[in-house]
Amino acid sequence: MVATEAGQAGLRAVAARLTGRTLQAEEALVGLRVTVPDRRPVVGWLDAERRRGVLAGLAAKGALWALILAGQWAEDLDGGGKIEAEAQAARYGGRQN
Repeated sequence: MVATEAGQAGLRAVAARLTGRTLQAEEALVGLRVTVPDRRPVVGWLDAERRRGVLAGLAAKGALWALILAGQWAEDLDGGGKIEAEAQAARYGGRQN
């Protein structure tokens, strides 16, 4: 399922506020629930080009980490930050942050 234009615009606005720059998404899909075996939050890049990423696992317990991990990912996007090792997507085959 494809995200609505209003939904995409809202997400772009938040991303711009967090990173201080305009981001463009090639595609936005909704209705996906990403889970990992240990049921902990996961964030980071899924490819070496840093074109695909994930921020997931933010249900009940992970919701407390949402703002922290989003901020760490935004700092990593600028090249000056590091994502918590326990939350990195690399632990399940994603790119090392």
